[in-house]
Amino acid sequence: MTCFAAAGAAQPDQLGMLQEYLPRASVAETVDEAGRTVLCDAVMTNSLYAVKAALRRGANPNGQCERTTLVQYMFNGWIYPDTDDLTASYVEILRALLAAGAAPPKDFSECTEKCKKHLVPVLREFPKGPRV
Repeated sequence: MTCFAAAGAAQPDQLGMLQEYLPRASVAETVDEAGRTVLCDAVMTNSLYAVKAALRRGANPNGQCERTTLVQYMFNGWIYPDTDDLTASYVEILRALLAAGAAPPKDFSECTEKCKKHLVPVLREFPKGPRV
């Protein structure tokens, strides 16, 4: 693992800043020791800045996160985040992924009430699929 990938695994926001100075896609698909990409780590830690930076650097918006797609991961059993600021960030992460070409989730069986309230309406903003 590169020092940049290690920094990204520990601090996705720091990697987001570092990626601005690295060649395109050099870190975007690097995986950490848990097999997670920078984009997966950024989604898991609710880091909007790092998500946008990874997408700008060529990260795959349809990539995997915890054995499912990034978007599906967001819809599976969502109970986090629990504050308005964190919820807003999570919603913006979903918008960023969909705008970058991510496919919508296929399964809503684990979509909690919070998920239905905050994430499902975002899907309606992309009625013809993701904007590429």
